[in-house]
Amino acid sequence: KNKKFIVSVFILLPLIIWFIGFQAMPKLASNLASKMSDESKGIISENVMKYLEKENLSDSIISFKERDDLETYFYSSIEKLGIDKGGYELLFYSSQAFGANAIALPDGKIILTDQLYENLADKPDAILAILLHEVGHVEYNHGLSQIIQSIGIGLIFTFISGDVQGLSEALVGSSYLLLQQSFSREMEKEADIFSVNSLKNLNISPDEFVTAMETFLDDESHNDFGELMYLEYLSSHPNLKERIEVIKS
Repeated sequence: KNKKFIVSVFILLPLIIWFIGFQAMPKLASNLASKMSDESKGIISENVMKYLEKENLSDSIISFKERDDLETYFYSSIEKLGIDKGGYELLFYSSQAFGANAIALPDGKIILTDQLYENLADKPDAILAILLHEVGHVEYNHGLSQIIQSIGIGLIFTFISGDVQGLSEALVGSSYLLLQQSFSREMEKEADIFSVNSLKNLNISPDEFVTAMETFLDDESHNDFGELMYLEYLSSHPNLKERIEVIKS
């Protein structure tokens, strides 16, 4: 009987791990992330910003007029989509480490690098497409969900006990994990669809999103899949070639 039990455990254990890791945990993480307070999101994002400004970001050299023009276009666009523009803040930085990129933090801060802006300076709709992709990540709480999944199975007990405040404290104390996570393919797909649908609702061609994504392939700071060689999370654009083909088709 003991041998049969041990064999059964060895057979079932991989299935249990697969179910928890790839089925239960993503849904749990999404549920918990949706219950996080705005205050917790703000503290997590503030910690991440402090780290980024210290290690990877420098002052933008984009003119104030260019920034104002893009900010006006971005905020008016999301307002037309019925999204509270007060929940977002567009920030401009230069970054040799990140190259041409856009980064969304849980509280709605979106960082646009000078390198990306300069690549698409004459294509405001393509820049908007990228920003809308990042808005999708924020709206779906993708960043927080990834952090929660990284913390692991122990959060199941948090979910059962309903201690969302305890979860918030754990995440605030571990906000550096946000820098170490890469979005899943499903999350990227959701953000892609969000951007494309938003462009359509604004009467802008989805081809602008393809143009934007192709910029990542051309940037030397990314590898063949469009991922940053420094931190996969901050690229947040894996499998670009595949995604571009899907959108084109």
